[in-house]
Amino acid sequence: ITLILKEALDKSKLKIQEIDLIAVTQGPGLISSLFVGINAANTLAYIYQKPLIGVNHLIGHIYSAQIENDLKFPSLVLLISGGHTELIYMSNHFNLKTIGSTLDDAVGEVYDKIARNLNLSYPGGPIIEKTAKKGEDIFHFTRPYLKNKNLNFSFSGLKSQIINFISQKPQDFISKNINNICASFQESISDVLIEKIKRAIAKFYIKQLIIVGGVA
Repeated sequence: ITLILKEALDKSKLKIQEIDLIAVTQGPGLISSLFVGINAANTLAYIYQKPLIGVNHLIGHIYSAQIENDLKFPSLVLLISGGHTELIYMSNHFNLKTIGSTLDDAVGEVYDKIARNLNLSYPGGPIIEKTAKKGEDIFHFTRPYLKNKNLNFSFSGLKSQIINFISQKPQDFISKNINNICASFQESISDVLIEKIKRAIAKFYIKQLIIVGGVA
């Protein structure tokens, strides 16, 4: 984490003494990762006598969009990460209402599990996206949880379908079709996310669509 801190300061052309306040993610998230970040932040705050505040992980994702663009309200937020898949209606600063969420696996989890079954590297998102660009949606996997009228997501069925598809095919078939498998999987995920966004926009008045998170 010290290398990341140095890189951030170098890119911003600031010295740690010029920082007014130290903010650190306090959750939700993996305990081990949170522990590292909080310890580092506490140490910096103590050494340089800076105020320290805790930040909600998910709100941090949302406000990362403000780095390059001003937020406009009301906004619709699609938060897609390793552990979360949520549609959030944001009427004003810090006034958030979850209007849709995953009932089982998050998008990032599904990407990682499909990548593992295809013997691709971790994390699954970047390598599947890169591989998918070389293929086409020829397998037309299911577009899950679209027959209902709500804004929730469910990806466990899609995950099971693709894992079963992979396990039932010979290895040479998988090797020859890995680009198309990744493209078909990613197209299915994208279609579901787009459809749910369309439904939310039809239901709620918004001025801005914000897509954030590690999978975004």
